[in-house]
Amino acid sequence: EYEVTITSNPSAECEILSFGIDFTEGVINQEEKSIKIEVPYGTALEQAIPEWTISDFAQMVKVPERLEYLQPLSYTVRAENGTEQKYTVIIAETPAATGNSRLSFSYGSIAGEFSETKPYIRLKVPYGTDLTKLKPVITASLFAKVVPNSGEAVDFSQGPVEYTVTSQAGESKT
Repeated sequence: EYEVTITSNPSAECEILSFGIDFTEGVINQEEKSIKIEVPYGTALEQAIPEWTISDFAQMVKVPERLEYLQPLSYTVRAENGTEQKYTVIIAETPAATGNSRLSFSYGSIAGEFSETKPYIRLKVPYGTDLTKLKPVITASLFAKVVPNSGEAVDFSQGPVEYTVTSQAGESKT
């Protein structure tokens, strides 16, 4: 007959194993006890809720009152045995996209002809097409906005129409 005795000491582990904000994962440096995370441009930190994974049996005992960009934010993890470890989190924002190029311009199956170096687009439509309410489809650089909007009815009967492409950073090109 055998008797088994299991003795365990409270865990001393108190690490942040993962840290993220709005589907963006931070980079954890366990030696420095630091976390760096770069969230997408325009992330509203006042509405963001950070998520983390910590060591088994540990507790997150201190979190900042609010999230701020480029400020050291302190998080403290307490192990089961009472040992505490402080982590410093720095949140950065990805710079705004600067692309403001026209990538395509079409009406139905007709593609517009243009060059990034020339300020016009040439679109040849069939004779009899109603030019007062054409709805061209325009694609532009990622995160850029086009005015008039892609697919919006535009009156081309009076001559050329000016389109403006504005990057996420606010740089415009006509």
